[in-house]
Amino acid sequence: MIAVLCAVAVAALGNAARFYVQVFSDAAAEGRSLTGTFFNRNHFGFMMTLGIMAVSGLLAISATKNRHHVYDFRNRALDRERSQGVLFLLTFLLLFLVVAQALCLSRGAFLTSTFGLMAFWSVWVLHYFRHDRQKIGADAKNRQTMLVLAILFGGALCVAMPWILEALSERYAELLTVDGLNGEGRLKVWSISMKLFRQYGIWGVGLGGYGVAVQPLENGVFPQALIVHAHNDYLELACEIGLPMAIILFALGGWLWCRWMHVVRRQHDFVYHWAGMAALVALASCAAHEFVEYSLLTWPNAFAFTAMMAVASACFGVQRGTGKKSAASVVPTPSGDDAVFVDPEEAEQKLRSEERHSHHENFRRNRWRYRLGYLAFAILLLVVNYPPLLRDLNSGIHATRLLHGYEELQAEDTAFHWGKSSQDYRRLLAFADRALRHWNSSRPKMLAVRAEVRQQLAVMLEDEAGSQPSSLKQVGENLEEAVRLRQLALADLKETCSRVPGYGDYVFQYAKVLESGQTAPDWKNVLAYYDWGLSRQPGIADSIRTTSDAYARAWLWAIQNRQVQEALDYRQHAIDGYLHSLDLHYSQKVLVALRLLQVPLEELLAHVKPGKNQQQFFESLMDSQDYSAAEILLDAMAGSFPEPEEISAEEWTMQVAKDKVFLAEMNGNLDGRRKAWMDYQAKSAIWQSMRLATHQELLDAGKDWEAEELLRSLEQEKIQIPQITLCRARQLKLLGRPADVVLALLPLAYSLQNCPSQNELQDALELLAGMRGAISANSPVALRYEFLLNALVIRKNSEAESVDHEEMVNAVARLEQLYAIQQDKNAARWLQEHLIAFYAGRGQEALGNLDQACMDYRMALARCPNFLPGIQRLAQIRNEELNPAEQKLLELQRRVDCPIGIVSNGMVWMDVESSRETIQELYETSQCTFVLLCTGDLNYSQEWQVAFRDRRGVVFHKKLIDKSMGAKFLTMRVGEVMLLPMQLHPNVDVTGWARRKLVDGELTAECGGCRANVLKLDLE
Repeated sequence: MIAVLCAVAVAALGNAARFYVQVFSDAAAEGRSLTGTFFNRNHFGFMMTLGIMAVSGLLAISATKNRHHVYDFRNRALDRERSQGVLFLLTFLLLFLVVAQALCLSRGAFLTSTFGLMAFWSVWVLHYFRHDRQKIGADAKNRQTMLVLAILFGGALCVAMPWILEALSERYAELLTVDGLNGEGRLKVWSISMKLFRQYGIWGVGLGGYGVAVQPLENGVFPQALIVHAHNDYLELACEIGLPMAIILFALGGWLWCRWMHVVRRQHDFVYHWAGMAALVALASCAAHEFVEYSLLTWPNAFAFTAMMAVASACFGVQRGTGKKSAASVVPTPSGDDAVFVDPEEAEQKLRSEERHSHHENFRRNRWRYRLGYLAFAILLLVVNYPPLLRDLNSGIHATRLLHGYEELQAEDTAFHWGKSSQDYRRLLAFADRALRHWNSSRPKMLAVRAEVRQQLAVMLEDEAGSQPSSLKQVGENLEEAVRLRQLALADLKETCSRVPGYGDYVFQYAKVLESGQTAPDWKNVLAYYDWGLSRQPGIADSIRTTSDAYARAWLWAIQNRQVQEALDYRQHAIDGYLHSLDLHYSQKVLVALRLLQVPLEELLAHVKPGKNQQQFFESLMDSQDYSAAEILLDAMAGSFPEPEEISAEEWTMQVAKDKVFLAEMNGNLDGRRKAWMDYQAKSAIWQSMRLATHQELLDAGKDWEAEELLRSLEQEKIQIPQITLCRARQLKLLGRPADVVLALLPLAYSLQNCPSQNELQDALELLAGMRGAISANSPVALRYEFLLNALVIRKNSEAESVDHEEMVNAVARLEQLYAIQQDKNAARWLQEHLIAFYAGRGQEALGNLDQACMDYRMALARCPNFLPGIQRLAQIRNEELNPAEQKLLELQRRVDCPIGIVSNGMVWMDVESSRETIQELYETSQCTFVLLCTGDLNYSQEWQVAFRDRRGVVFHKKLIDKSMGAKFLTMRVGEVMLLPMQLHPNVDVTGWARRKLVDGELTAECGGCRANVLKLDLE
């Protein structure tokens, strides 16, 4: 029994180890539930339940051995130190399995195993104190052992948690909140199963017939899948065998479990007691799990479940205790002083020892008879079962190699994508033949896979025949073999359809092979098969789309052959099917197909739900460069709002306005982009103001943590209103952090897009008032404080209707003094020191000192040659003094007086220029120049990825870096315009990155969520 429990535990641990490999692999764990070696997370959780209870039983046995002086069957004392070491190992293994089950997101398995663990260890603790409390000195030992076990489990938690704490917390949160785990699907399946049960409740539909019988009842309920199992083994079994047989079977199972529990509970031998108890609790937990799953239909779980049943059965027939022990009695002896009082427990143990010795002697004399019978029975089992098992195992190995090899060939991200040949498919075909040599037609899925491999091999042979025109004999052999392979594939699929009559995908596969094997397909016959497959699963969106694809291909064939009436009929069938599929489930492929069928966009919009689906459709139209349709869709999106729980109306209108900016850029409409940009800024400010009001409400309600998170998210916005900056500064001032207040308010002086109002500037000056003494004169923040205080004074007065002359003069004098101090070689340098001279020039210009203002602007440009605000102010005073480079920047700013977009907080994408407007040859290159404007303090390493796209999507990536300075990153100053050149060789870049050719149309660049046209491709 211990060996069987160990085997179940090892099987579970192996699956858990594979699961942990998936958990700590980012590529495998991201965005999906993990299953170890199983297909279903619930099947994996079922195996973990069996393993958890097996390890619990072994742990209880080891802990009991550690307490009692027990002898094994060889009459040798057990090693207590080794037993204590086993406690450590088993405790860690139990934690290993429990955490794996929690991470796999199987709620049914997690809950059933949790209650099973609680029940098992509660019984263990109660039994522990009940049977040992009367022993001499047992209390101290009991407390010591319990304390050791608690320390062990706590230590295991401490060791394991650093590795899994983050993933565990995330998965626990998903366990009850993820939409895919809400249980609504199971309720629908059970409702449909009850309809089937009401129809066939007495006699049933036959074992294994549930998946076929339920198809007519579930039409359209699940548009993405077919119901194959009821996700409730009891309900599914009742539908298959009928209610009378189900009642008898379930009652017999419940009676056996109760009987086993009664016997195991009274076992005197602790090994049988705890092994049987663990097995019975495991059976009960798994039986409860089967109310919401069908894990017993997977053979590894069924095998492990049977092993636990064997453990429970082995504990049934062994000698058990006699129930409650009588009170202390006197063994009959001569009366008088020689009377001996004997402990009844010792007498009972002595009597049992004598009985065991008698049984042992009897067994020793007749052991050869027992062994001969067992040996004969074992040989008979081997002779009968071993060869079929070996054949099944051999077939299973080849089937696994076939499936893995086929998936590898079909994956586009493997080396086979460019190097696969007919030999690869021949190898898979050999695996399929070996797998089906013993299975024959009992594995419909394997027959379908073999048919698909034969079809792919036929296509490959035809391609090779077309690429080898010089070898006519080889061409003929390849074509003949291709025809033979298709005929064999059709035979396999016929057998598959007869074995699984309710599965339409096999009929579709048959129709595809039939279609591909004909030069001029008999479309009426082929489409009849597609319609037949659709009739078997009419409510599945993929089935409708597959049939519609066939009608679309038939439409193209009819157009090429000038069969007008047939083309109209096929087109209408395809459109109706696509629209029906779109109503069931949103699909980009369906929308693309409908656009190819020239369906009006207004008709499509009636079948696309507002909100997320419309946004996805808009993205697909932008990617395919269908800008006219995207503009129509965007106008429709502006008047429709998604569900309130998905996104607020203000945020939705802001996103629509942002999309209008991108669309105007793509259409080359600069006037439209200007208007859209102003609209986007205004709506973004409204949305942020609403969120800022929510921040204040959270503060008033005492929800400081939520308010802080909201403020941080607002600070990450690319367009940020000044109120957010002031809110953070007020918070920092309340916390007594004057230096951080200065740093927080600096963006008000940097701001080039959203200029603060007079009230906002006054609020900032009030926050800065009285902070001079709180900041050390030697602190780097002291320079920024003096600059900020005087710059805000100048900005407030220069933009006000009336100027405070004295305040302005003092501010300008202080800034010029600061700039003079900065010229000292020993002074600490500041990246934004050009702003000191710039604001001094702003003050001199407001005071009417234009000559001094020009000198200050020139000093700012000396520190930052491409300082756009300085060039603009200088051009307003003396435009003739600008050099050619400054004139070029000024003309660029006038031409694109609104940006393409903001790629990050503090970096604006102004324009992109290309030295070659059109690429017509594969070898041609182009010099692409990105124009960026810094609007924030980016004195840290920064680089941006640029994604280049054609009509099919992203084709390659490049990084924006400052090559002129020899740097691998961008270090920019506020107001600086940087021209970043990038050498493009599109066809070489796309071949090295995506391994495919470019298609004609616009080559666009995307950076930070903003898009722009770069050049045109005219390769054809």
